[in-house]
Amino acid sequence: MKKILLFIPAIITLLVSCAQMEQEAIPSKDPVVSEGYKVLTIKATKSGIDHDTKTSYASEKEFSWCVGDKISVICNNGTENFWQTFTATTADATSTFTATVEGNVYLGPKEDGHYKVAMYPASESHVYSGNWSLKYHIPAQRDFRAASGGHQEAAIPMFAWGTDEDEYAFSNLTGAAKFSFKGITCSAVKMTYTVPDVKLNGTYSLLYDSIDLSNSSNVHWNAASGANASEKTVTYYADVVDGKASFYLPYATGTIWGDGTLKLYDAETDDELYSHNHVGSIVITKNKIAVLPTLTVGSAFGVDWSRVMAAVNSNDDYPAIRSMKATMDDYYLYILLDVDPSKLTKNHTYDHYIKLYIADGSGSNHHWNEKNKTIGKSSWAVSSGSIAFKNWDATFSDSALDAQLDKWTYEVRIHRDYCAALSAGSLKIGVELDDTYYDGSYGHLQSETPYGVIPSYGSALYEVSSIPGPLPASPLYLGFSEASGEVPNPERGMMSYSKFVFENSTIPSVKDIPVDYTGESLAFLLFYLTDYIGKNLDEDALNYIRTEFGKVRLANKKAVVRFAYSESFTTTDPQEATPTQILTHIDQIADILSDNADILYAVQAGWLGTYGEWYYVTNSHGNSVPSYTDYYLYTVDGSTVADFNGNYKNLMDRVLAKVPSPIQIGLRTSTYKRYYLSPSNIGSWTSIDAWGTDANHRIGFYNDGLRGSTDDVGTFHNDTDRDMWYSQGNWVICGGEMSYRSDSEWAALSDDLKDCKKSITEMRKQHLSYLHYSESNKFMVKWIGEGHMEDLKKMLGYRLVLGDVDLTYSALTSGSTVNYSIQMKNTGCAPVYYARPFKLVLLHSSGASTVLVDNLGDVRNLAPGADFTTLSGSFELSADVANGDKLAIWLPDNASGLQANAAYSIRLANKEVTWTDGYNVLYTF
Repeated sequence: MKKILLFIPAIITLLVSCAQMEQEAIPSKDPVVSEGYKVLTIKATKSGIDHDTKTSYASEKEFSWCVGDKISVICNNGTENFWQTFTATTADATSTFTATVEGNVYLGPKEDGHYKVAMYPASESHVYSGNWSLKYHIPAQRDFRAASGGHQEAAIPMFAWGTDEDEYAFSNLTGAAKFSFKGITCSAVKMTYTVPDVKLNGTYSLLYDSIDLSNSSNVHWNAASGANASEKTVTYYADVVDGKASFYLPYATGTIWGDGTLKLYDAETDDELYSHNHVGSIVITKNKIAVLPTLTVGSAFGVDWSRVMAAVNSNDDYPAIRSMKATMDDYYLYILLDVDPSKLTKNHTYDHYIKLYIADGSGSNHHWNEKNKTIGKSSWAVSSGSIAFKNWDATFSDSALDAQLDKWTYEVRIHRDYCAALSAGSLKIGVELDDTYYDGSYGHLQSETPYGVIPSYGSALYEVSSIPGPLPASPLYLGFSEASGEVPNPERGMMSYSKFVFENSTIPSVKDIPVDYTGESLAFLLFYLTDYIGKNLDEDALNYIRTEFGKVRLANKKAVVRFAYSESFTTTDPQEATPTQILTHIDQIADILSDNADILYAVQAGWLGTYGEWYYVTNSHGNSVPSYTDYYLYTVDGSTVADFNGNYKNLMDRVLAKVPSPIQIGLRTSTYKRYYLSPSNIGSWTSIDAWGTDANHRIGFYNDGLRGSTDDVGTFHNDTDRDMWYSQGNWVICGGEMSYRSDSEWAALSDDLKDCKKSITEMRKQHLSYLHYSESNKFMVKWIGEGHMEDLKKMLGYRLVLGDVDLTYSALTSGSTVNYSIQMKNTGCAPVYYARPFKLVLLHSSGASTVLVDNLGDVRNLAPGADFTTLSGSFELSADVANGDKLAIWLPDNASGLQANAAYSIRLANKEVTWTDGYNVLYTF
């Protein structure tokens, strides 16, 4: 964990000095486009701090500017400051933005050009009143239709400080909620969202967490209430593509409480397509997109009515119901009624009273009066149209009804435990829509006049089926293609670093990096036990360590763990505990590791040396080695080589014994592993060709000097080191971090070492499953600026991709045999290292599930870079497959306590696969 020391006082002094400087007149370098005008050009990218920012519609994880994106940039003409709109010229993570301005216009405020400011999206209503007084404006209405010059994108508010080189790195001011709709028949839609007492639009004062104004991640705003009713509603327009449309609602970090009203309209006619009150609380996290469940237009309950056969009313005497559809699952009966309001009475106080008639299918000729039940209107929901009769005791005048004589739709969901007949396996129903007239007491029925009856009186009832359409014929061929972006998954990827230092009797002080276990599947915990070099850990320390593991568990992550005593390069004693004390400390934490074995990914063998990396420190204990010369065959501080090897072996023996198997142990170099396995013959090593739990199979590597030199800062001394790492990385966990280089060291590095694509090639050879993420690392800064972060994320660890999936069968009924063939490969750079269930599952529309194939194979054997593996076999259906059932692959964690948690299940990297509660849904029957 080599960190560059920051000279904070000097930086602050420099900032203050810059702030006091008057802006000098600088000759323009911009090309003159016409007399008196010039073109200003800036470069805009995203901050490396954010995981999710303004995104393309294709993925909430992919940052990209779009051609035509507009940002507001503070400029001045020597007299006044103003927001100038700049427009993107390219579609990429980093884009050039240009603006044509008068010749006397310069970037930055006139008071101090150092504090250059930009905001996205552009708005003339943003406010700049000095670098400490900034306000961002959220418009009440935005139009993303192509015809209006817009495009579909998240449009999360972003902010950037500009550099002297006119580069603006944007980071989010907020997060957003994503609302998606399907089943839309018009070409463009309008969405409105209103929340009482919550400010959704208008201006927001920006707040600062730090004096470090060069870091835009320190800027945010608080959620605010608004007294003005107009600030509580936003209106967005969007095109409809394939019957779908999505909208993003930006909001400051916090909770939008559940009183929201969501409405969707046809953008051309303003007809209401969907309406829902009390949307529910929405938790918004900065930099994140809260993806809400997709809403089906035409159904309040998500029913795909297009696959359900309709019963059309042919009874001219009772025409108020045009048609009826009904379907059911294991829990509910769903009914859809298309009502003609022109056929209803409208001249007195009334309610429409809907009767449901039920038959259980036990006889052959069921008519209207058999087993009838009346369902009160509280069971009914409005899904589309303008329904006048949704409130009990409602009174409507003729004019109110005349304005709504178009199309009304009633939709109902009734729980099937309402009565015995509804719970029957076979179900037939009918409905009657009556006019219920009251005498003024609102409860004394005066008359019932039928206005709508379906099916007709005397005819057979409508037979409800849970199969909304035909099942697919055999064979069923499914083809899948790889997703373009990063697919987050457990036990792999970028990893945040959290350091806990026990020193000066403080338990503990947190240095450098705040504790935050969100956004990644792995958390790196580094505990410096400085205060305990000469004594046992006390209960306060042990409880603190337990608490941090608890935070990792609550965040649905796994941990990479290291314990150390020193992060200093000094040789002052003591820098390490004695060999006996180290072994005692390992014994003391053994129970904590055992209790949290299910959320351990790897334990790095620390304890020795600066950062626990087994070198840099020399002291009288003779534990660490001072340099990498001659494979360390020398005497250390008076200790013999045998003494050193003995301490080394005892430490590794104890770590392997106390870290629960099969959790793997990481060593800083492959040399150290050879020392442990064969101290007398460190030039040889034993290859691995199967999964196992002995020392050779459990000891992996971590490289904290990646690309810092041709040998990764001493990680590799010779070809033997590299050959061993490259080969064994297919079986043991490897990870690390980019080397930290000083300015002079960075300048001396070759272009090849700095090149991201060449670095990725090398990292693939090293089979890295995780990489420490740091926005201050020079490699990361460079590669993020070049737009390579997506490539880095996709490279790390495993990435499982489906090819063809074939099913052949004679029928999809109980007792039938189904043959399957499933192609899968791993396009990542590492395997899945730990065993886990690998099942083919049938998810029933009722919510239950059936395991079709209990073990498709050992997922660990999908080697990185290999061609497709074909998994084939057959299974026998234990029950009929029904329409709405889903075929899925399930790869949960091996720990039984984590299997129900979707965060620990593997997600396949395919465009066509739907991720549902931890299941990879391949097909819906």
